[in-house]
Amino acid sequence: MSYKKLIPFINGENELAANVVTMAEDYCFAGADELFLYNYSKITEEREEFLATLKEIDKKIDIPFIVGMYAARFEDVKKALMAKYKDPIHKELEETAKKVGGHGGMDYIMDYRLVYCLRNGLPLDMDVYDLAEWCCMAELTRLSIENGSAPVEVPDFTRGGWNKVQGYRHAFAE
Repeated sequence: MSYKKLIPFINGENELAANVVTMAEDYCFAGADELFLYNYSKITEEREEFLATLKEIDKKIDIPFIVGMYAARFEDVKKALMAKYKDPIHKELEETAKKVGGHGGMDYIMDYRLVYCLRNGLPLDMDVYDLAEWCCMAELTRLSIENGSAPVEVPDFTRGGWNKVQGYRHAFAE
């Protein structure tokens, strides 16, 4: 038996934000598999309002949605994606990490999280399998170079266990 997805389209142009949210909820509760929401307005204020509407929709429905928007610049796309997906840790430490440096600030963030977890008795963001994988890279690189830059397989130290992890959340102190 084949299965076809039901993906309604919602045009957010010239529509009240509350109406767009209501339509998204109605489609969700009626059994839609996904939604496609779009607003191709070239007016900055309307695009900003649409992004705010999308954040509201994200809080109210539990199905995925795809968004189509006018983007005059790549920066507009980046702004929208960063608003949705930037990790809370990154939001908190971004400025300090940039000042301290080291791999774009990531060294600072990794060190900060290690100390934070240890101080608060929380599980670490990395485990022994991450360590084994990171440490084997030097040896695997050497083997590759000695063999004319041939590809070298990275061992699966988890024996397939990596594929059983159901999501990941950073631990935080209360």
